[in-house]
Amino acid sequence: MGMGNAPLGPLEWSNLFRFQFTWSALVILAAVNGYVALVHRVNHLERGPWPRMRVASALGAAVSFLMAFCSVVGIYDMTLFSAHMVQHLLLVMVGSAFLAASAPLDLLVTASTGGFERSLRQILGSPVAGIFGHPLVGFILYALAIPAFHLTSLFSLAMKSGFTHSLEAIAFIGIGYLFWRPVVGVEQSRHPLAPGLRMVYLFLAVPVDTITGLALVSTTHIGPYAGFAAGSRTWGPTVLADIHQGGAIMWIVGDLIMMAALIPCALVWLNDERRQTAMIDAAIQAGTLDDAPASPWRPAARVVFPTAPPLDRDH
Repeated sequence: MGMGNAPLGPLEWSNLFRFQFTWSALVILAAVNGYVALVHRVNHLERGPWPRMRVASALGAAVSFLMAFCSVVGIYDMTLFSAHMVQHLLLVMVGSAFLAASAPLDLLVTASTGGFERSLRQILGSPVAGIFGHPLVGFILYALAIPAFHLTSLFSLAMKSGFTHSLEAIAFIGIGYLFWRPVVGVEQSRHPLAPGLRMVYLFLAVPVDTITGLALVSTTHIGPYAGFAAGSRTWGPTVLADIHQGGAIMWIVGDLIMMAALIPCALVWLNDERRQTAMIDAAIQAGTLDDAPASPWRPAARVVFPTAPPLDRDH
């Protein structure tokens, strides 16, 4: 559906729970079935059990993406800018976070055998994969994409057709995955973030949503959002008021999501500090502090999922 083409009735309580079954729903359901099949394969190969929390995260990602594309959010996303903004938050800040927590790459590697496993490990161990897996790259992509896709002509370009809109959604999911991957910290990585640095990472990302949202709230012209005015909508807020509402959603809801994500990061950091302190105390009492293999001065490699060997290991 092109922006402003098919007229939609007013968004009311009576149609708030509408659902549309689109091709995106088929892709999401197929991805969930594939994930479950790989989990069964991991357990069959006796490389599991695959953590249930990761399976739950995969289901959380699927539900978030279905809400973004198939619920009333997806139905009105090309009619109301505020609905479009809710869709973006579901894609890049909720669904992508669940996707990162489901560890899809670790699952694929762990479920693979033979030549395919060797090829996959070579790809994931390549310099290019190392670049994209670096936290700084994920952060930069996020910091550039959010304002670029909402404050420049890229927005109108992405909304010209359903195809370009789909490309925009895929880009948001990919960028969101790269952004949240070091924060969640469950997949093996050559550049893991320490628990304390994950909090700094999120703190530094908060202004991205704040500044973008404030820019939308304070705008006085419709600019790249003129397509919303070209449609046949005769109900609801004006286009400019709708833009302001979308900006408020980006600013307030986006910041709240970031603040909520800081809570588990803080808990992980506190637990890590307690563990390190206990290890140091035990080493001091035993008189082996200098030889303690997991002390902060001689850290041991962190094994996230023991059944998944390092990416650079040949089979």
